[in-house]
Amino acid sequence: MAPSEMEEMLSYMDCIGNPPIFSLDSGHSSATFPSMAIPSQTSMEFCNNSTSDEAEDNQAAGGLIDERKRRRMLSNRESARRSRMRKKRRLDELWSQVVLLRTENHGLVDKLRDMSNSHRSALQENVRLKEEAGELRRMVIDLQDSNSFAIFKDLEEIT
Repeated sequence: MAPSEMEEMLSYMDCIGNPPIFSLDSGHSSATFPSMAIPSQTSMEFCNNSTSDEAEDNQAAGGLIDERKRRRMLSNRESARRSRMRKKRRLDELWSQVVLLRTENHGLVDKLRDMSNSHRSALQENVRLKEEAGELRRMVIDLQDSNSFAIFKDLEEIT
């Protein structure tokens, strides 16, 4: 079958809604049409008339499809715009939170530094007080020793 005949046949088949069945035969494709003969010129003219009616219907449907497509595109654009706005608001909120947390962190670092300085001072004061307490104990022991000798001296004098 010549390519032009094949195109006519496919056009006719599209018109009547009976698709051809293709079979592969040793690497060559050939179309077989069940219970169909090659269409006559009259049937092709009928198909062409109905095709022009269908073309008008398709054009109207195409306009409807174009309108739906346009509305869907507008809807998608609006949805994308809202999504970008939500993303921007969320990003702004996160940046505000970053600033707040950094401020809080600096405050906590300063407080920690002050507490560390206070702790170091308290440790130094503790060491100084322990040394002073040790010295005072020695003084008390020395006094007790010297007083006990004085008491013994007093006892010796009495006896």
